[in-house]
Amino acid sequence: MKYLIKNPVSIALCFIFFAGALAGCRSVEEYIIPKKEYIAYDEIKYNVVHPVNIEIIGQTGNIEIYSWDEKAVKFEIAKKVRLADESLGDKLTKNIKIITNCENEKDIILEWKCEGQEGSILDYQVDLKVLLPKKVESIKCKIDVGKVRIFDDLKCELFADFNMVNIKINKFEGTLKLKGEMSNLEINEGTIKNGSEVKVNMGNIKIKANYEAGGSYYLETNVGNIDLTLPSDLAVSFENNGYVQVNEFEPGNHPVKIKTACGMGRICIYKY
Repeated sequence: MKYLIKNPVSIALCFIFFAGALAGCRSVEEYIIPKKEYIAYDEIKYNVVHPVNIEIIGQTGNIEIYSWDEKAVKFEIAKKVRLADESLGDKLTKNIKIITNCENEKDIILEWKCEGQEGSILDYQVDLKVLLPKKVESIKCKIDVGKVRIFDDLKCELFADFNMVNIKINKFEGTLKLKGEMSNLEINEGTIKNGSEVKVNMGNIKIKANYEAGGSYYLETNVGNIDLTLPSDLAVSFENNGYVQVNEFEPGNHPVKIKTACGMGRICIYKY
């Protein structure tokens, strides 16, 4: 089970392989022919004057988010296609359509879609590097398969809707709303604000952070582990539903309320 959680793309690949073999739709040779990767690059930049709202929607891809000193949002885009037929490389990278829009120098949307694709959807991918100004109001991210990595300090509301996507955040301050089918979440530093919720069907939740005073929080995984590390002087109460392996905090009625739910797995709560 741990292997499945850590390797969601492998599940999809195996499913496609066996489904095609059983249905007799494609030969086995089609899946074992070496494929070559073709890449087409693009760049989009919007100047902004307000704290921005970013929305990113895509199918298969990887996202890296950084902050910079410019009052602008910049997208560095790599459209990737893996093919056995070399003659189709340039043509099929154009089938990955990038759709962007910026309203009021504040609300920015970037979406990618695959049109007229040949082969598996997993052979079409967008690697996206996002450079954000210091003031961000919210980020919404909806991705099917891939990973998200936030390298610099992020202060905003973060809304994530994932299918098979892992997300790792260096430092986060704000409200987090995350829903994932097969997703791992890792936060290494920051302050989680009131009303944050994480709901994962299969995956691990690992958070080392402080929590807003008087806040209420909910963390849930049906299959996976929950690892929380909190300041040793935090006045926090836990309501745990599942197997608690470690809880270094004394029970009591405190201003910070955290509810955890873990179906198949364990809950560990540590002090730092």
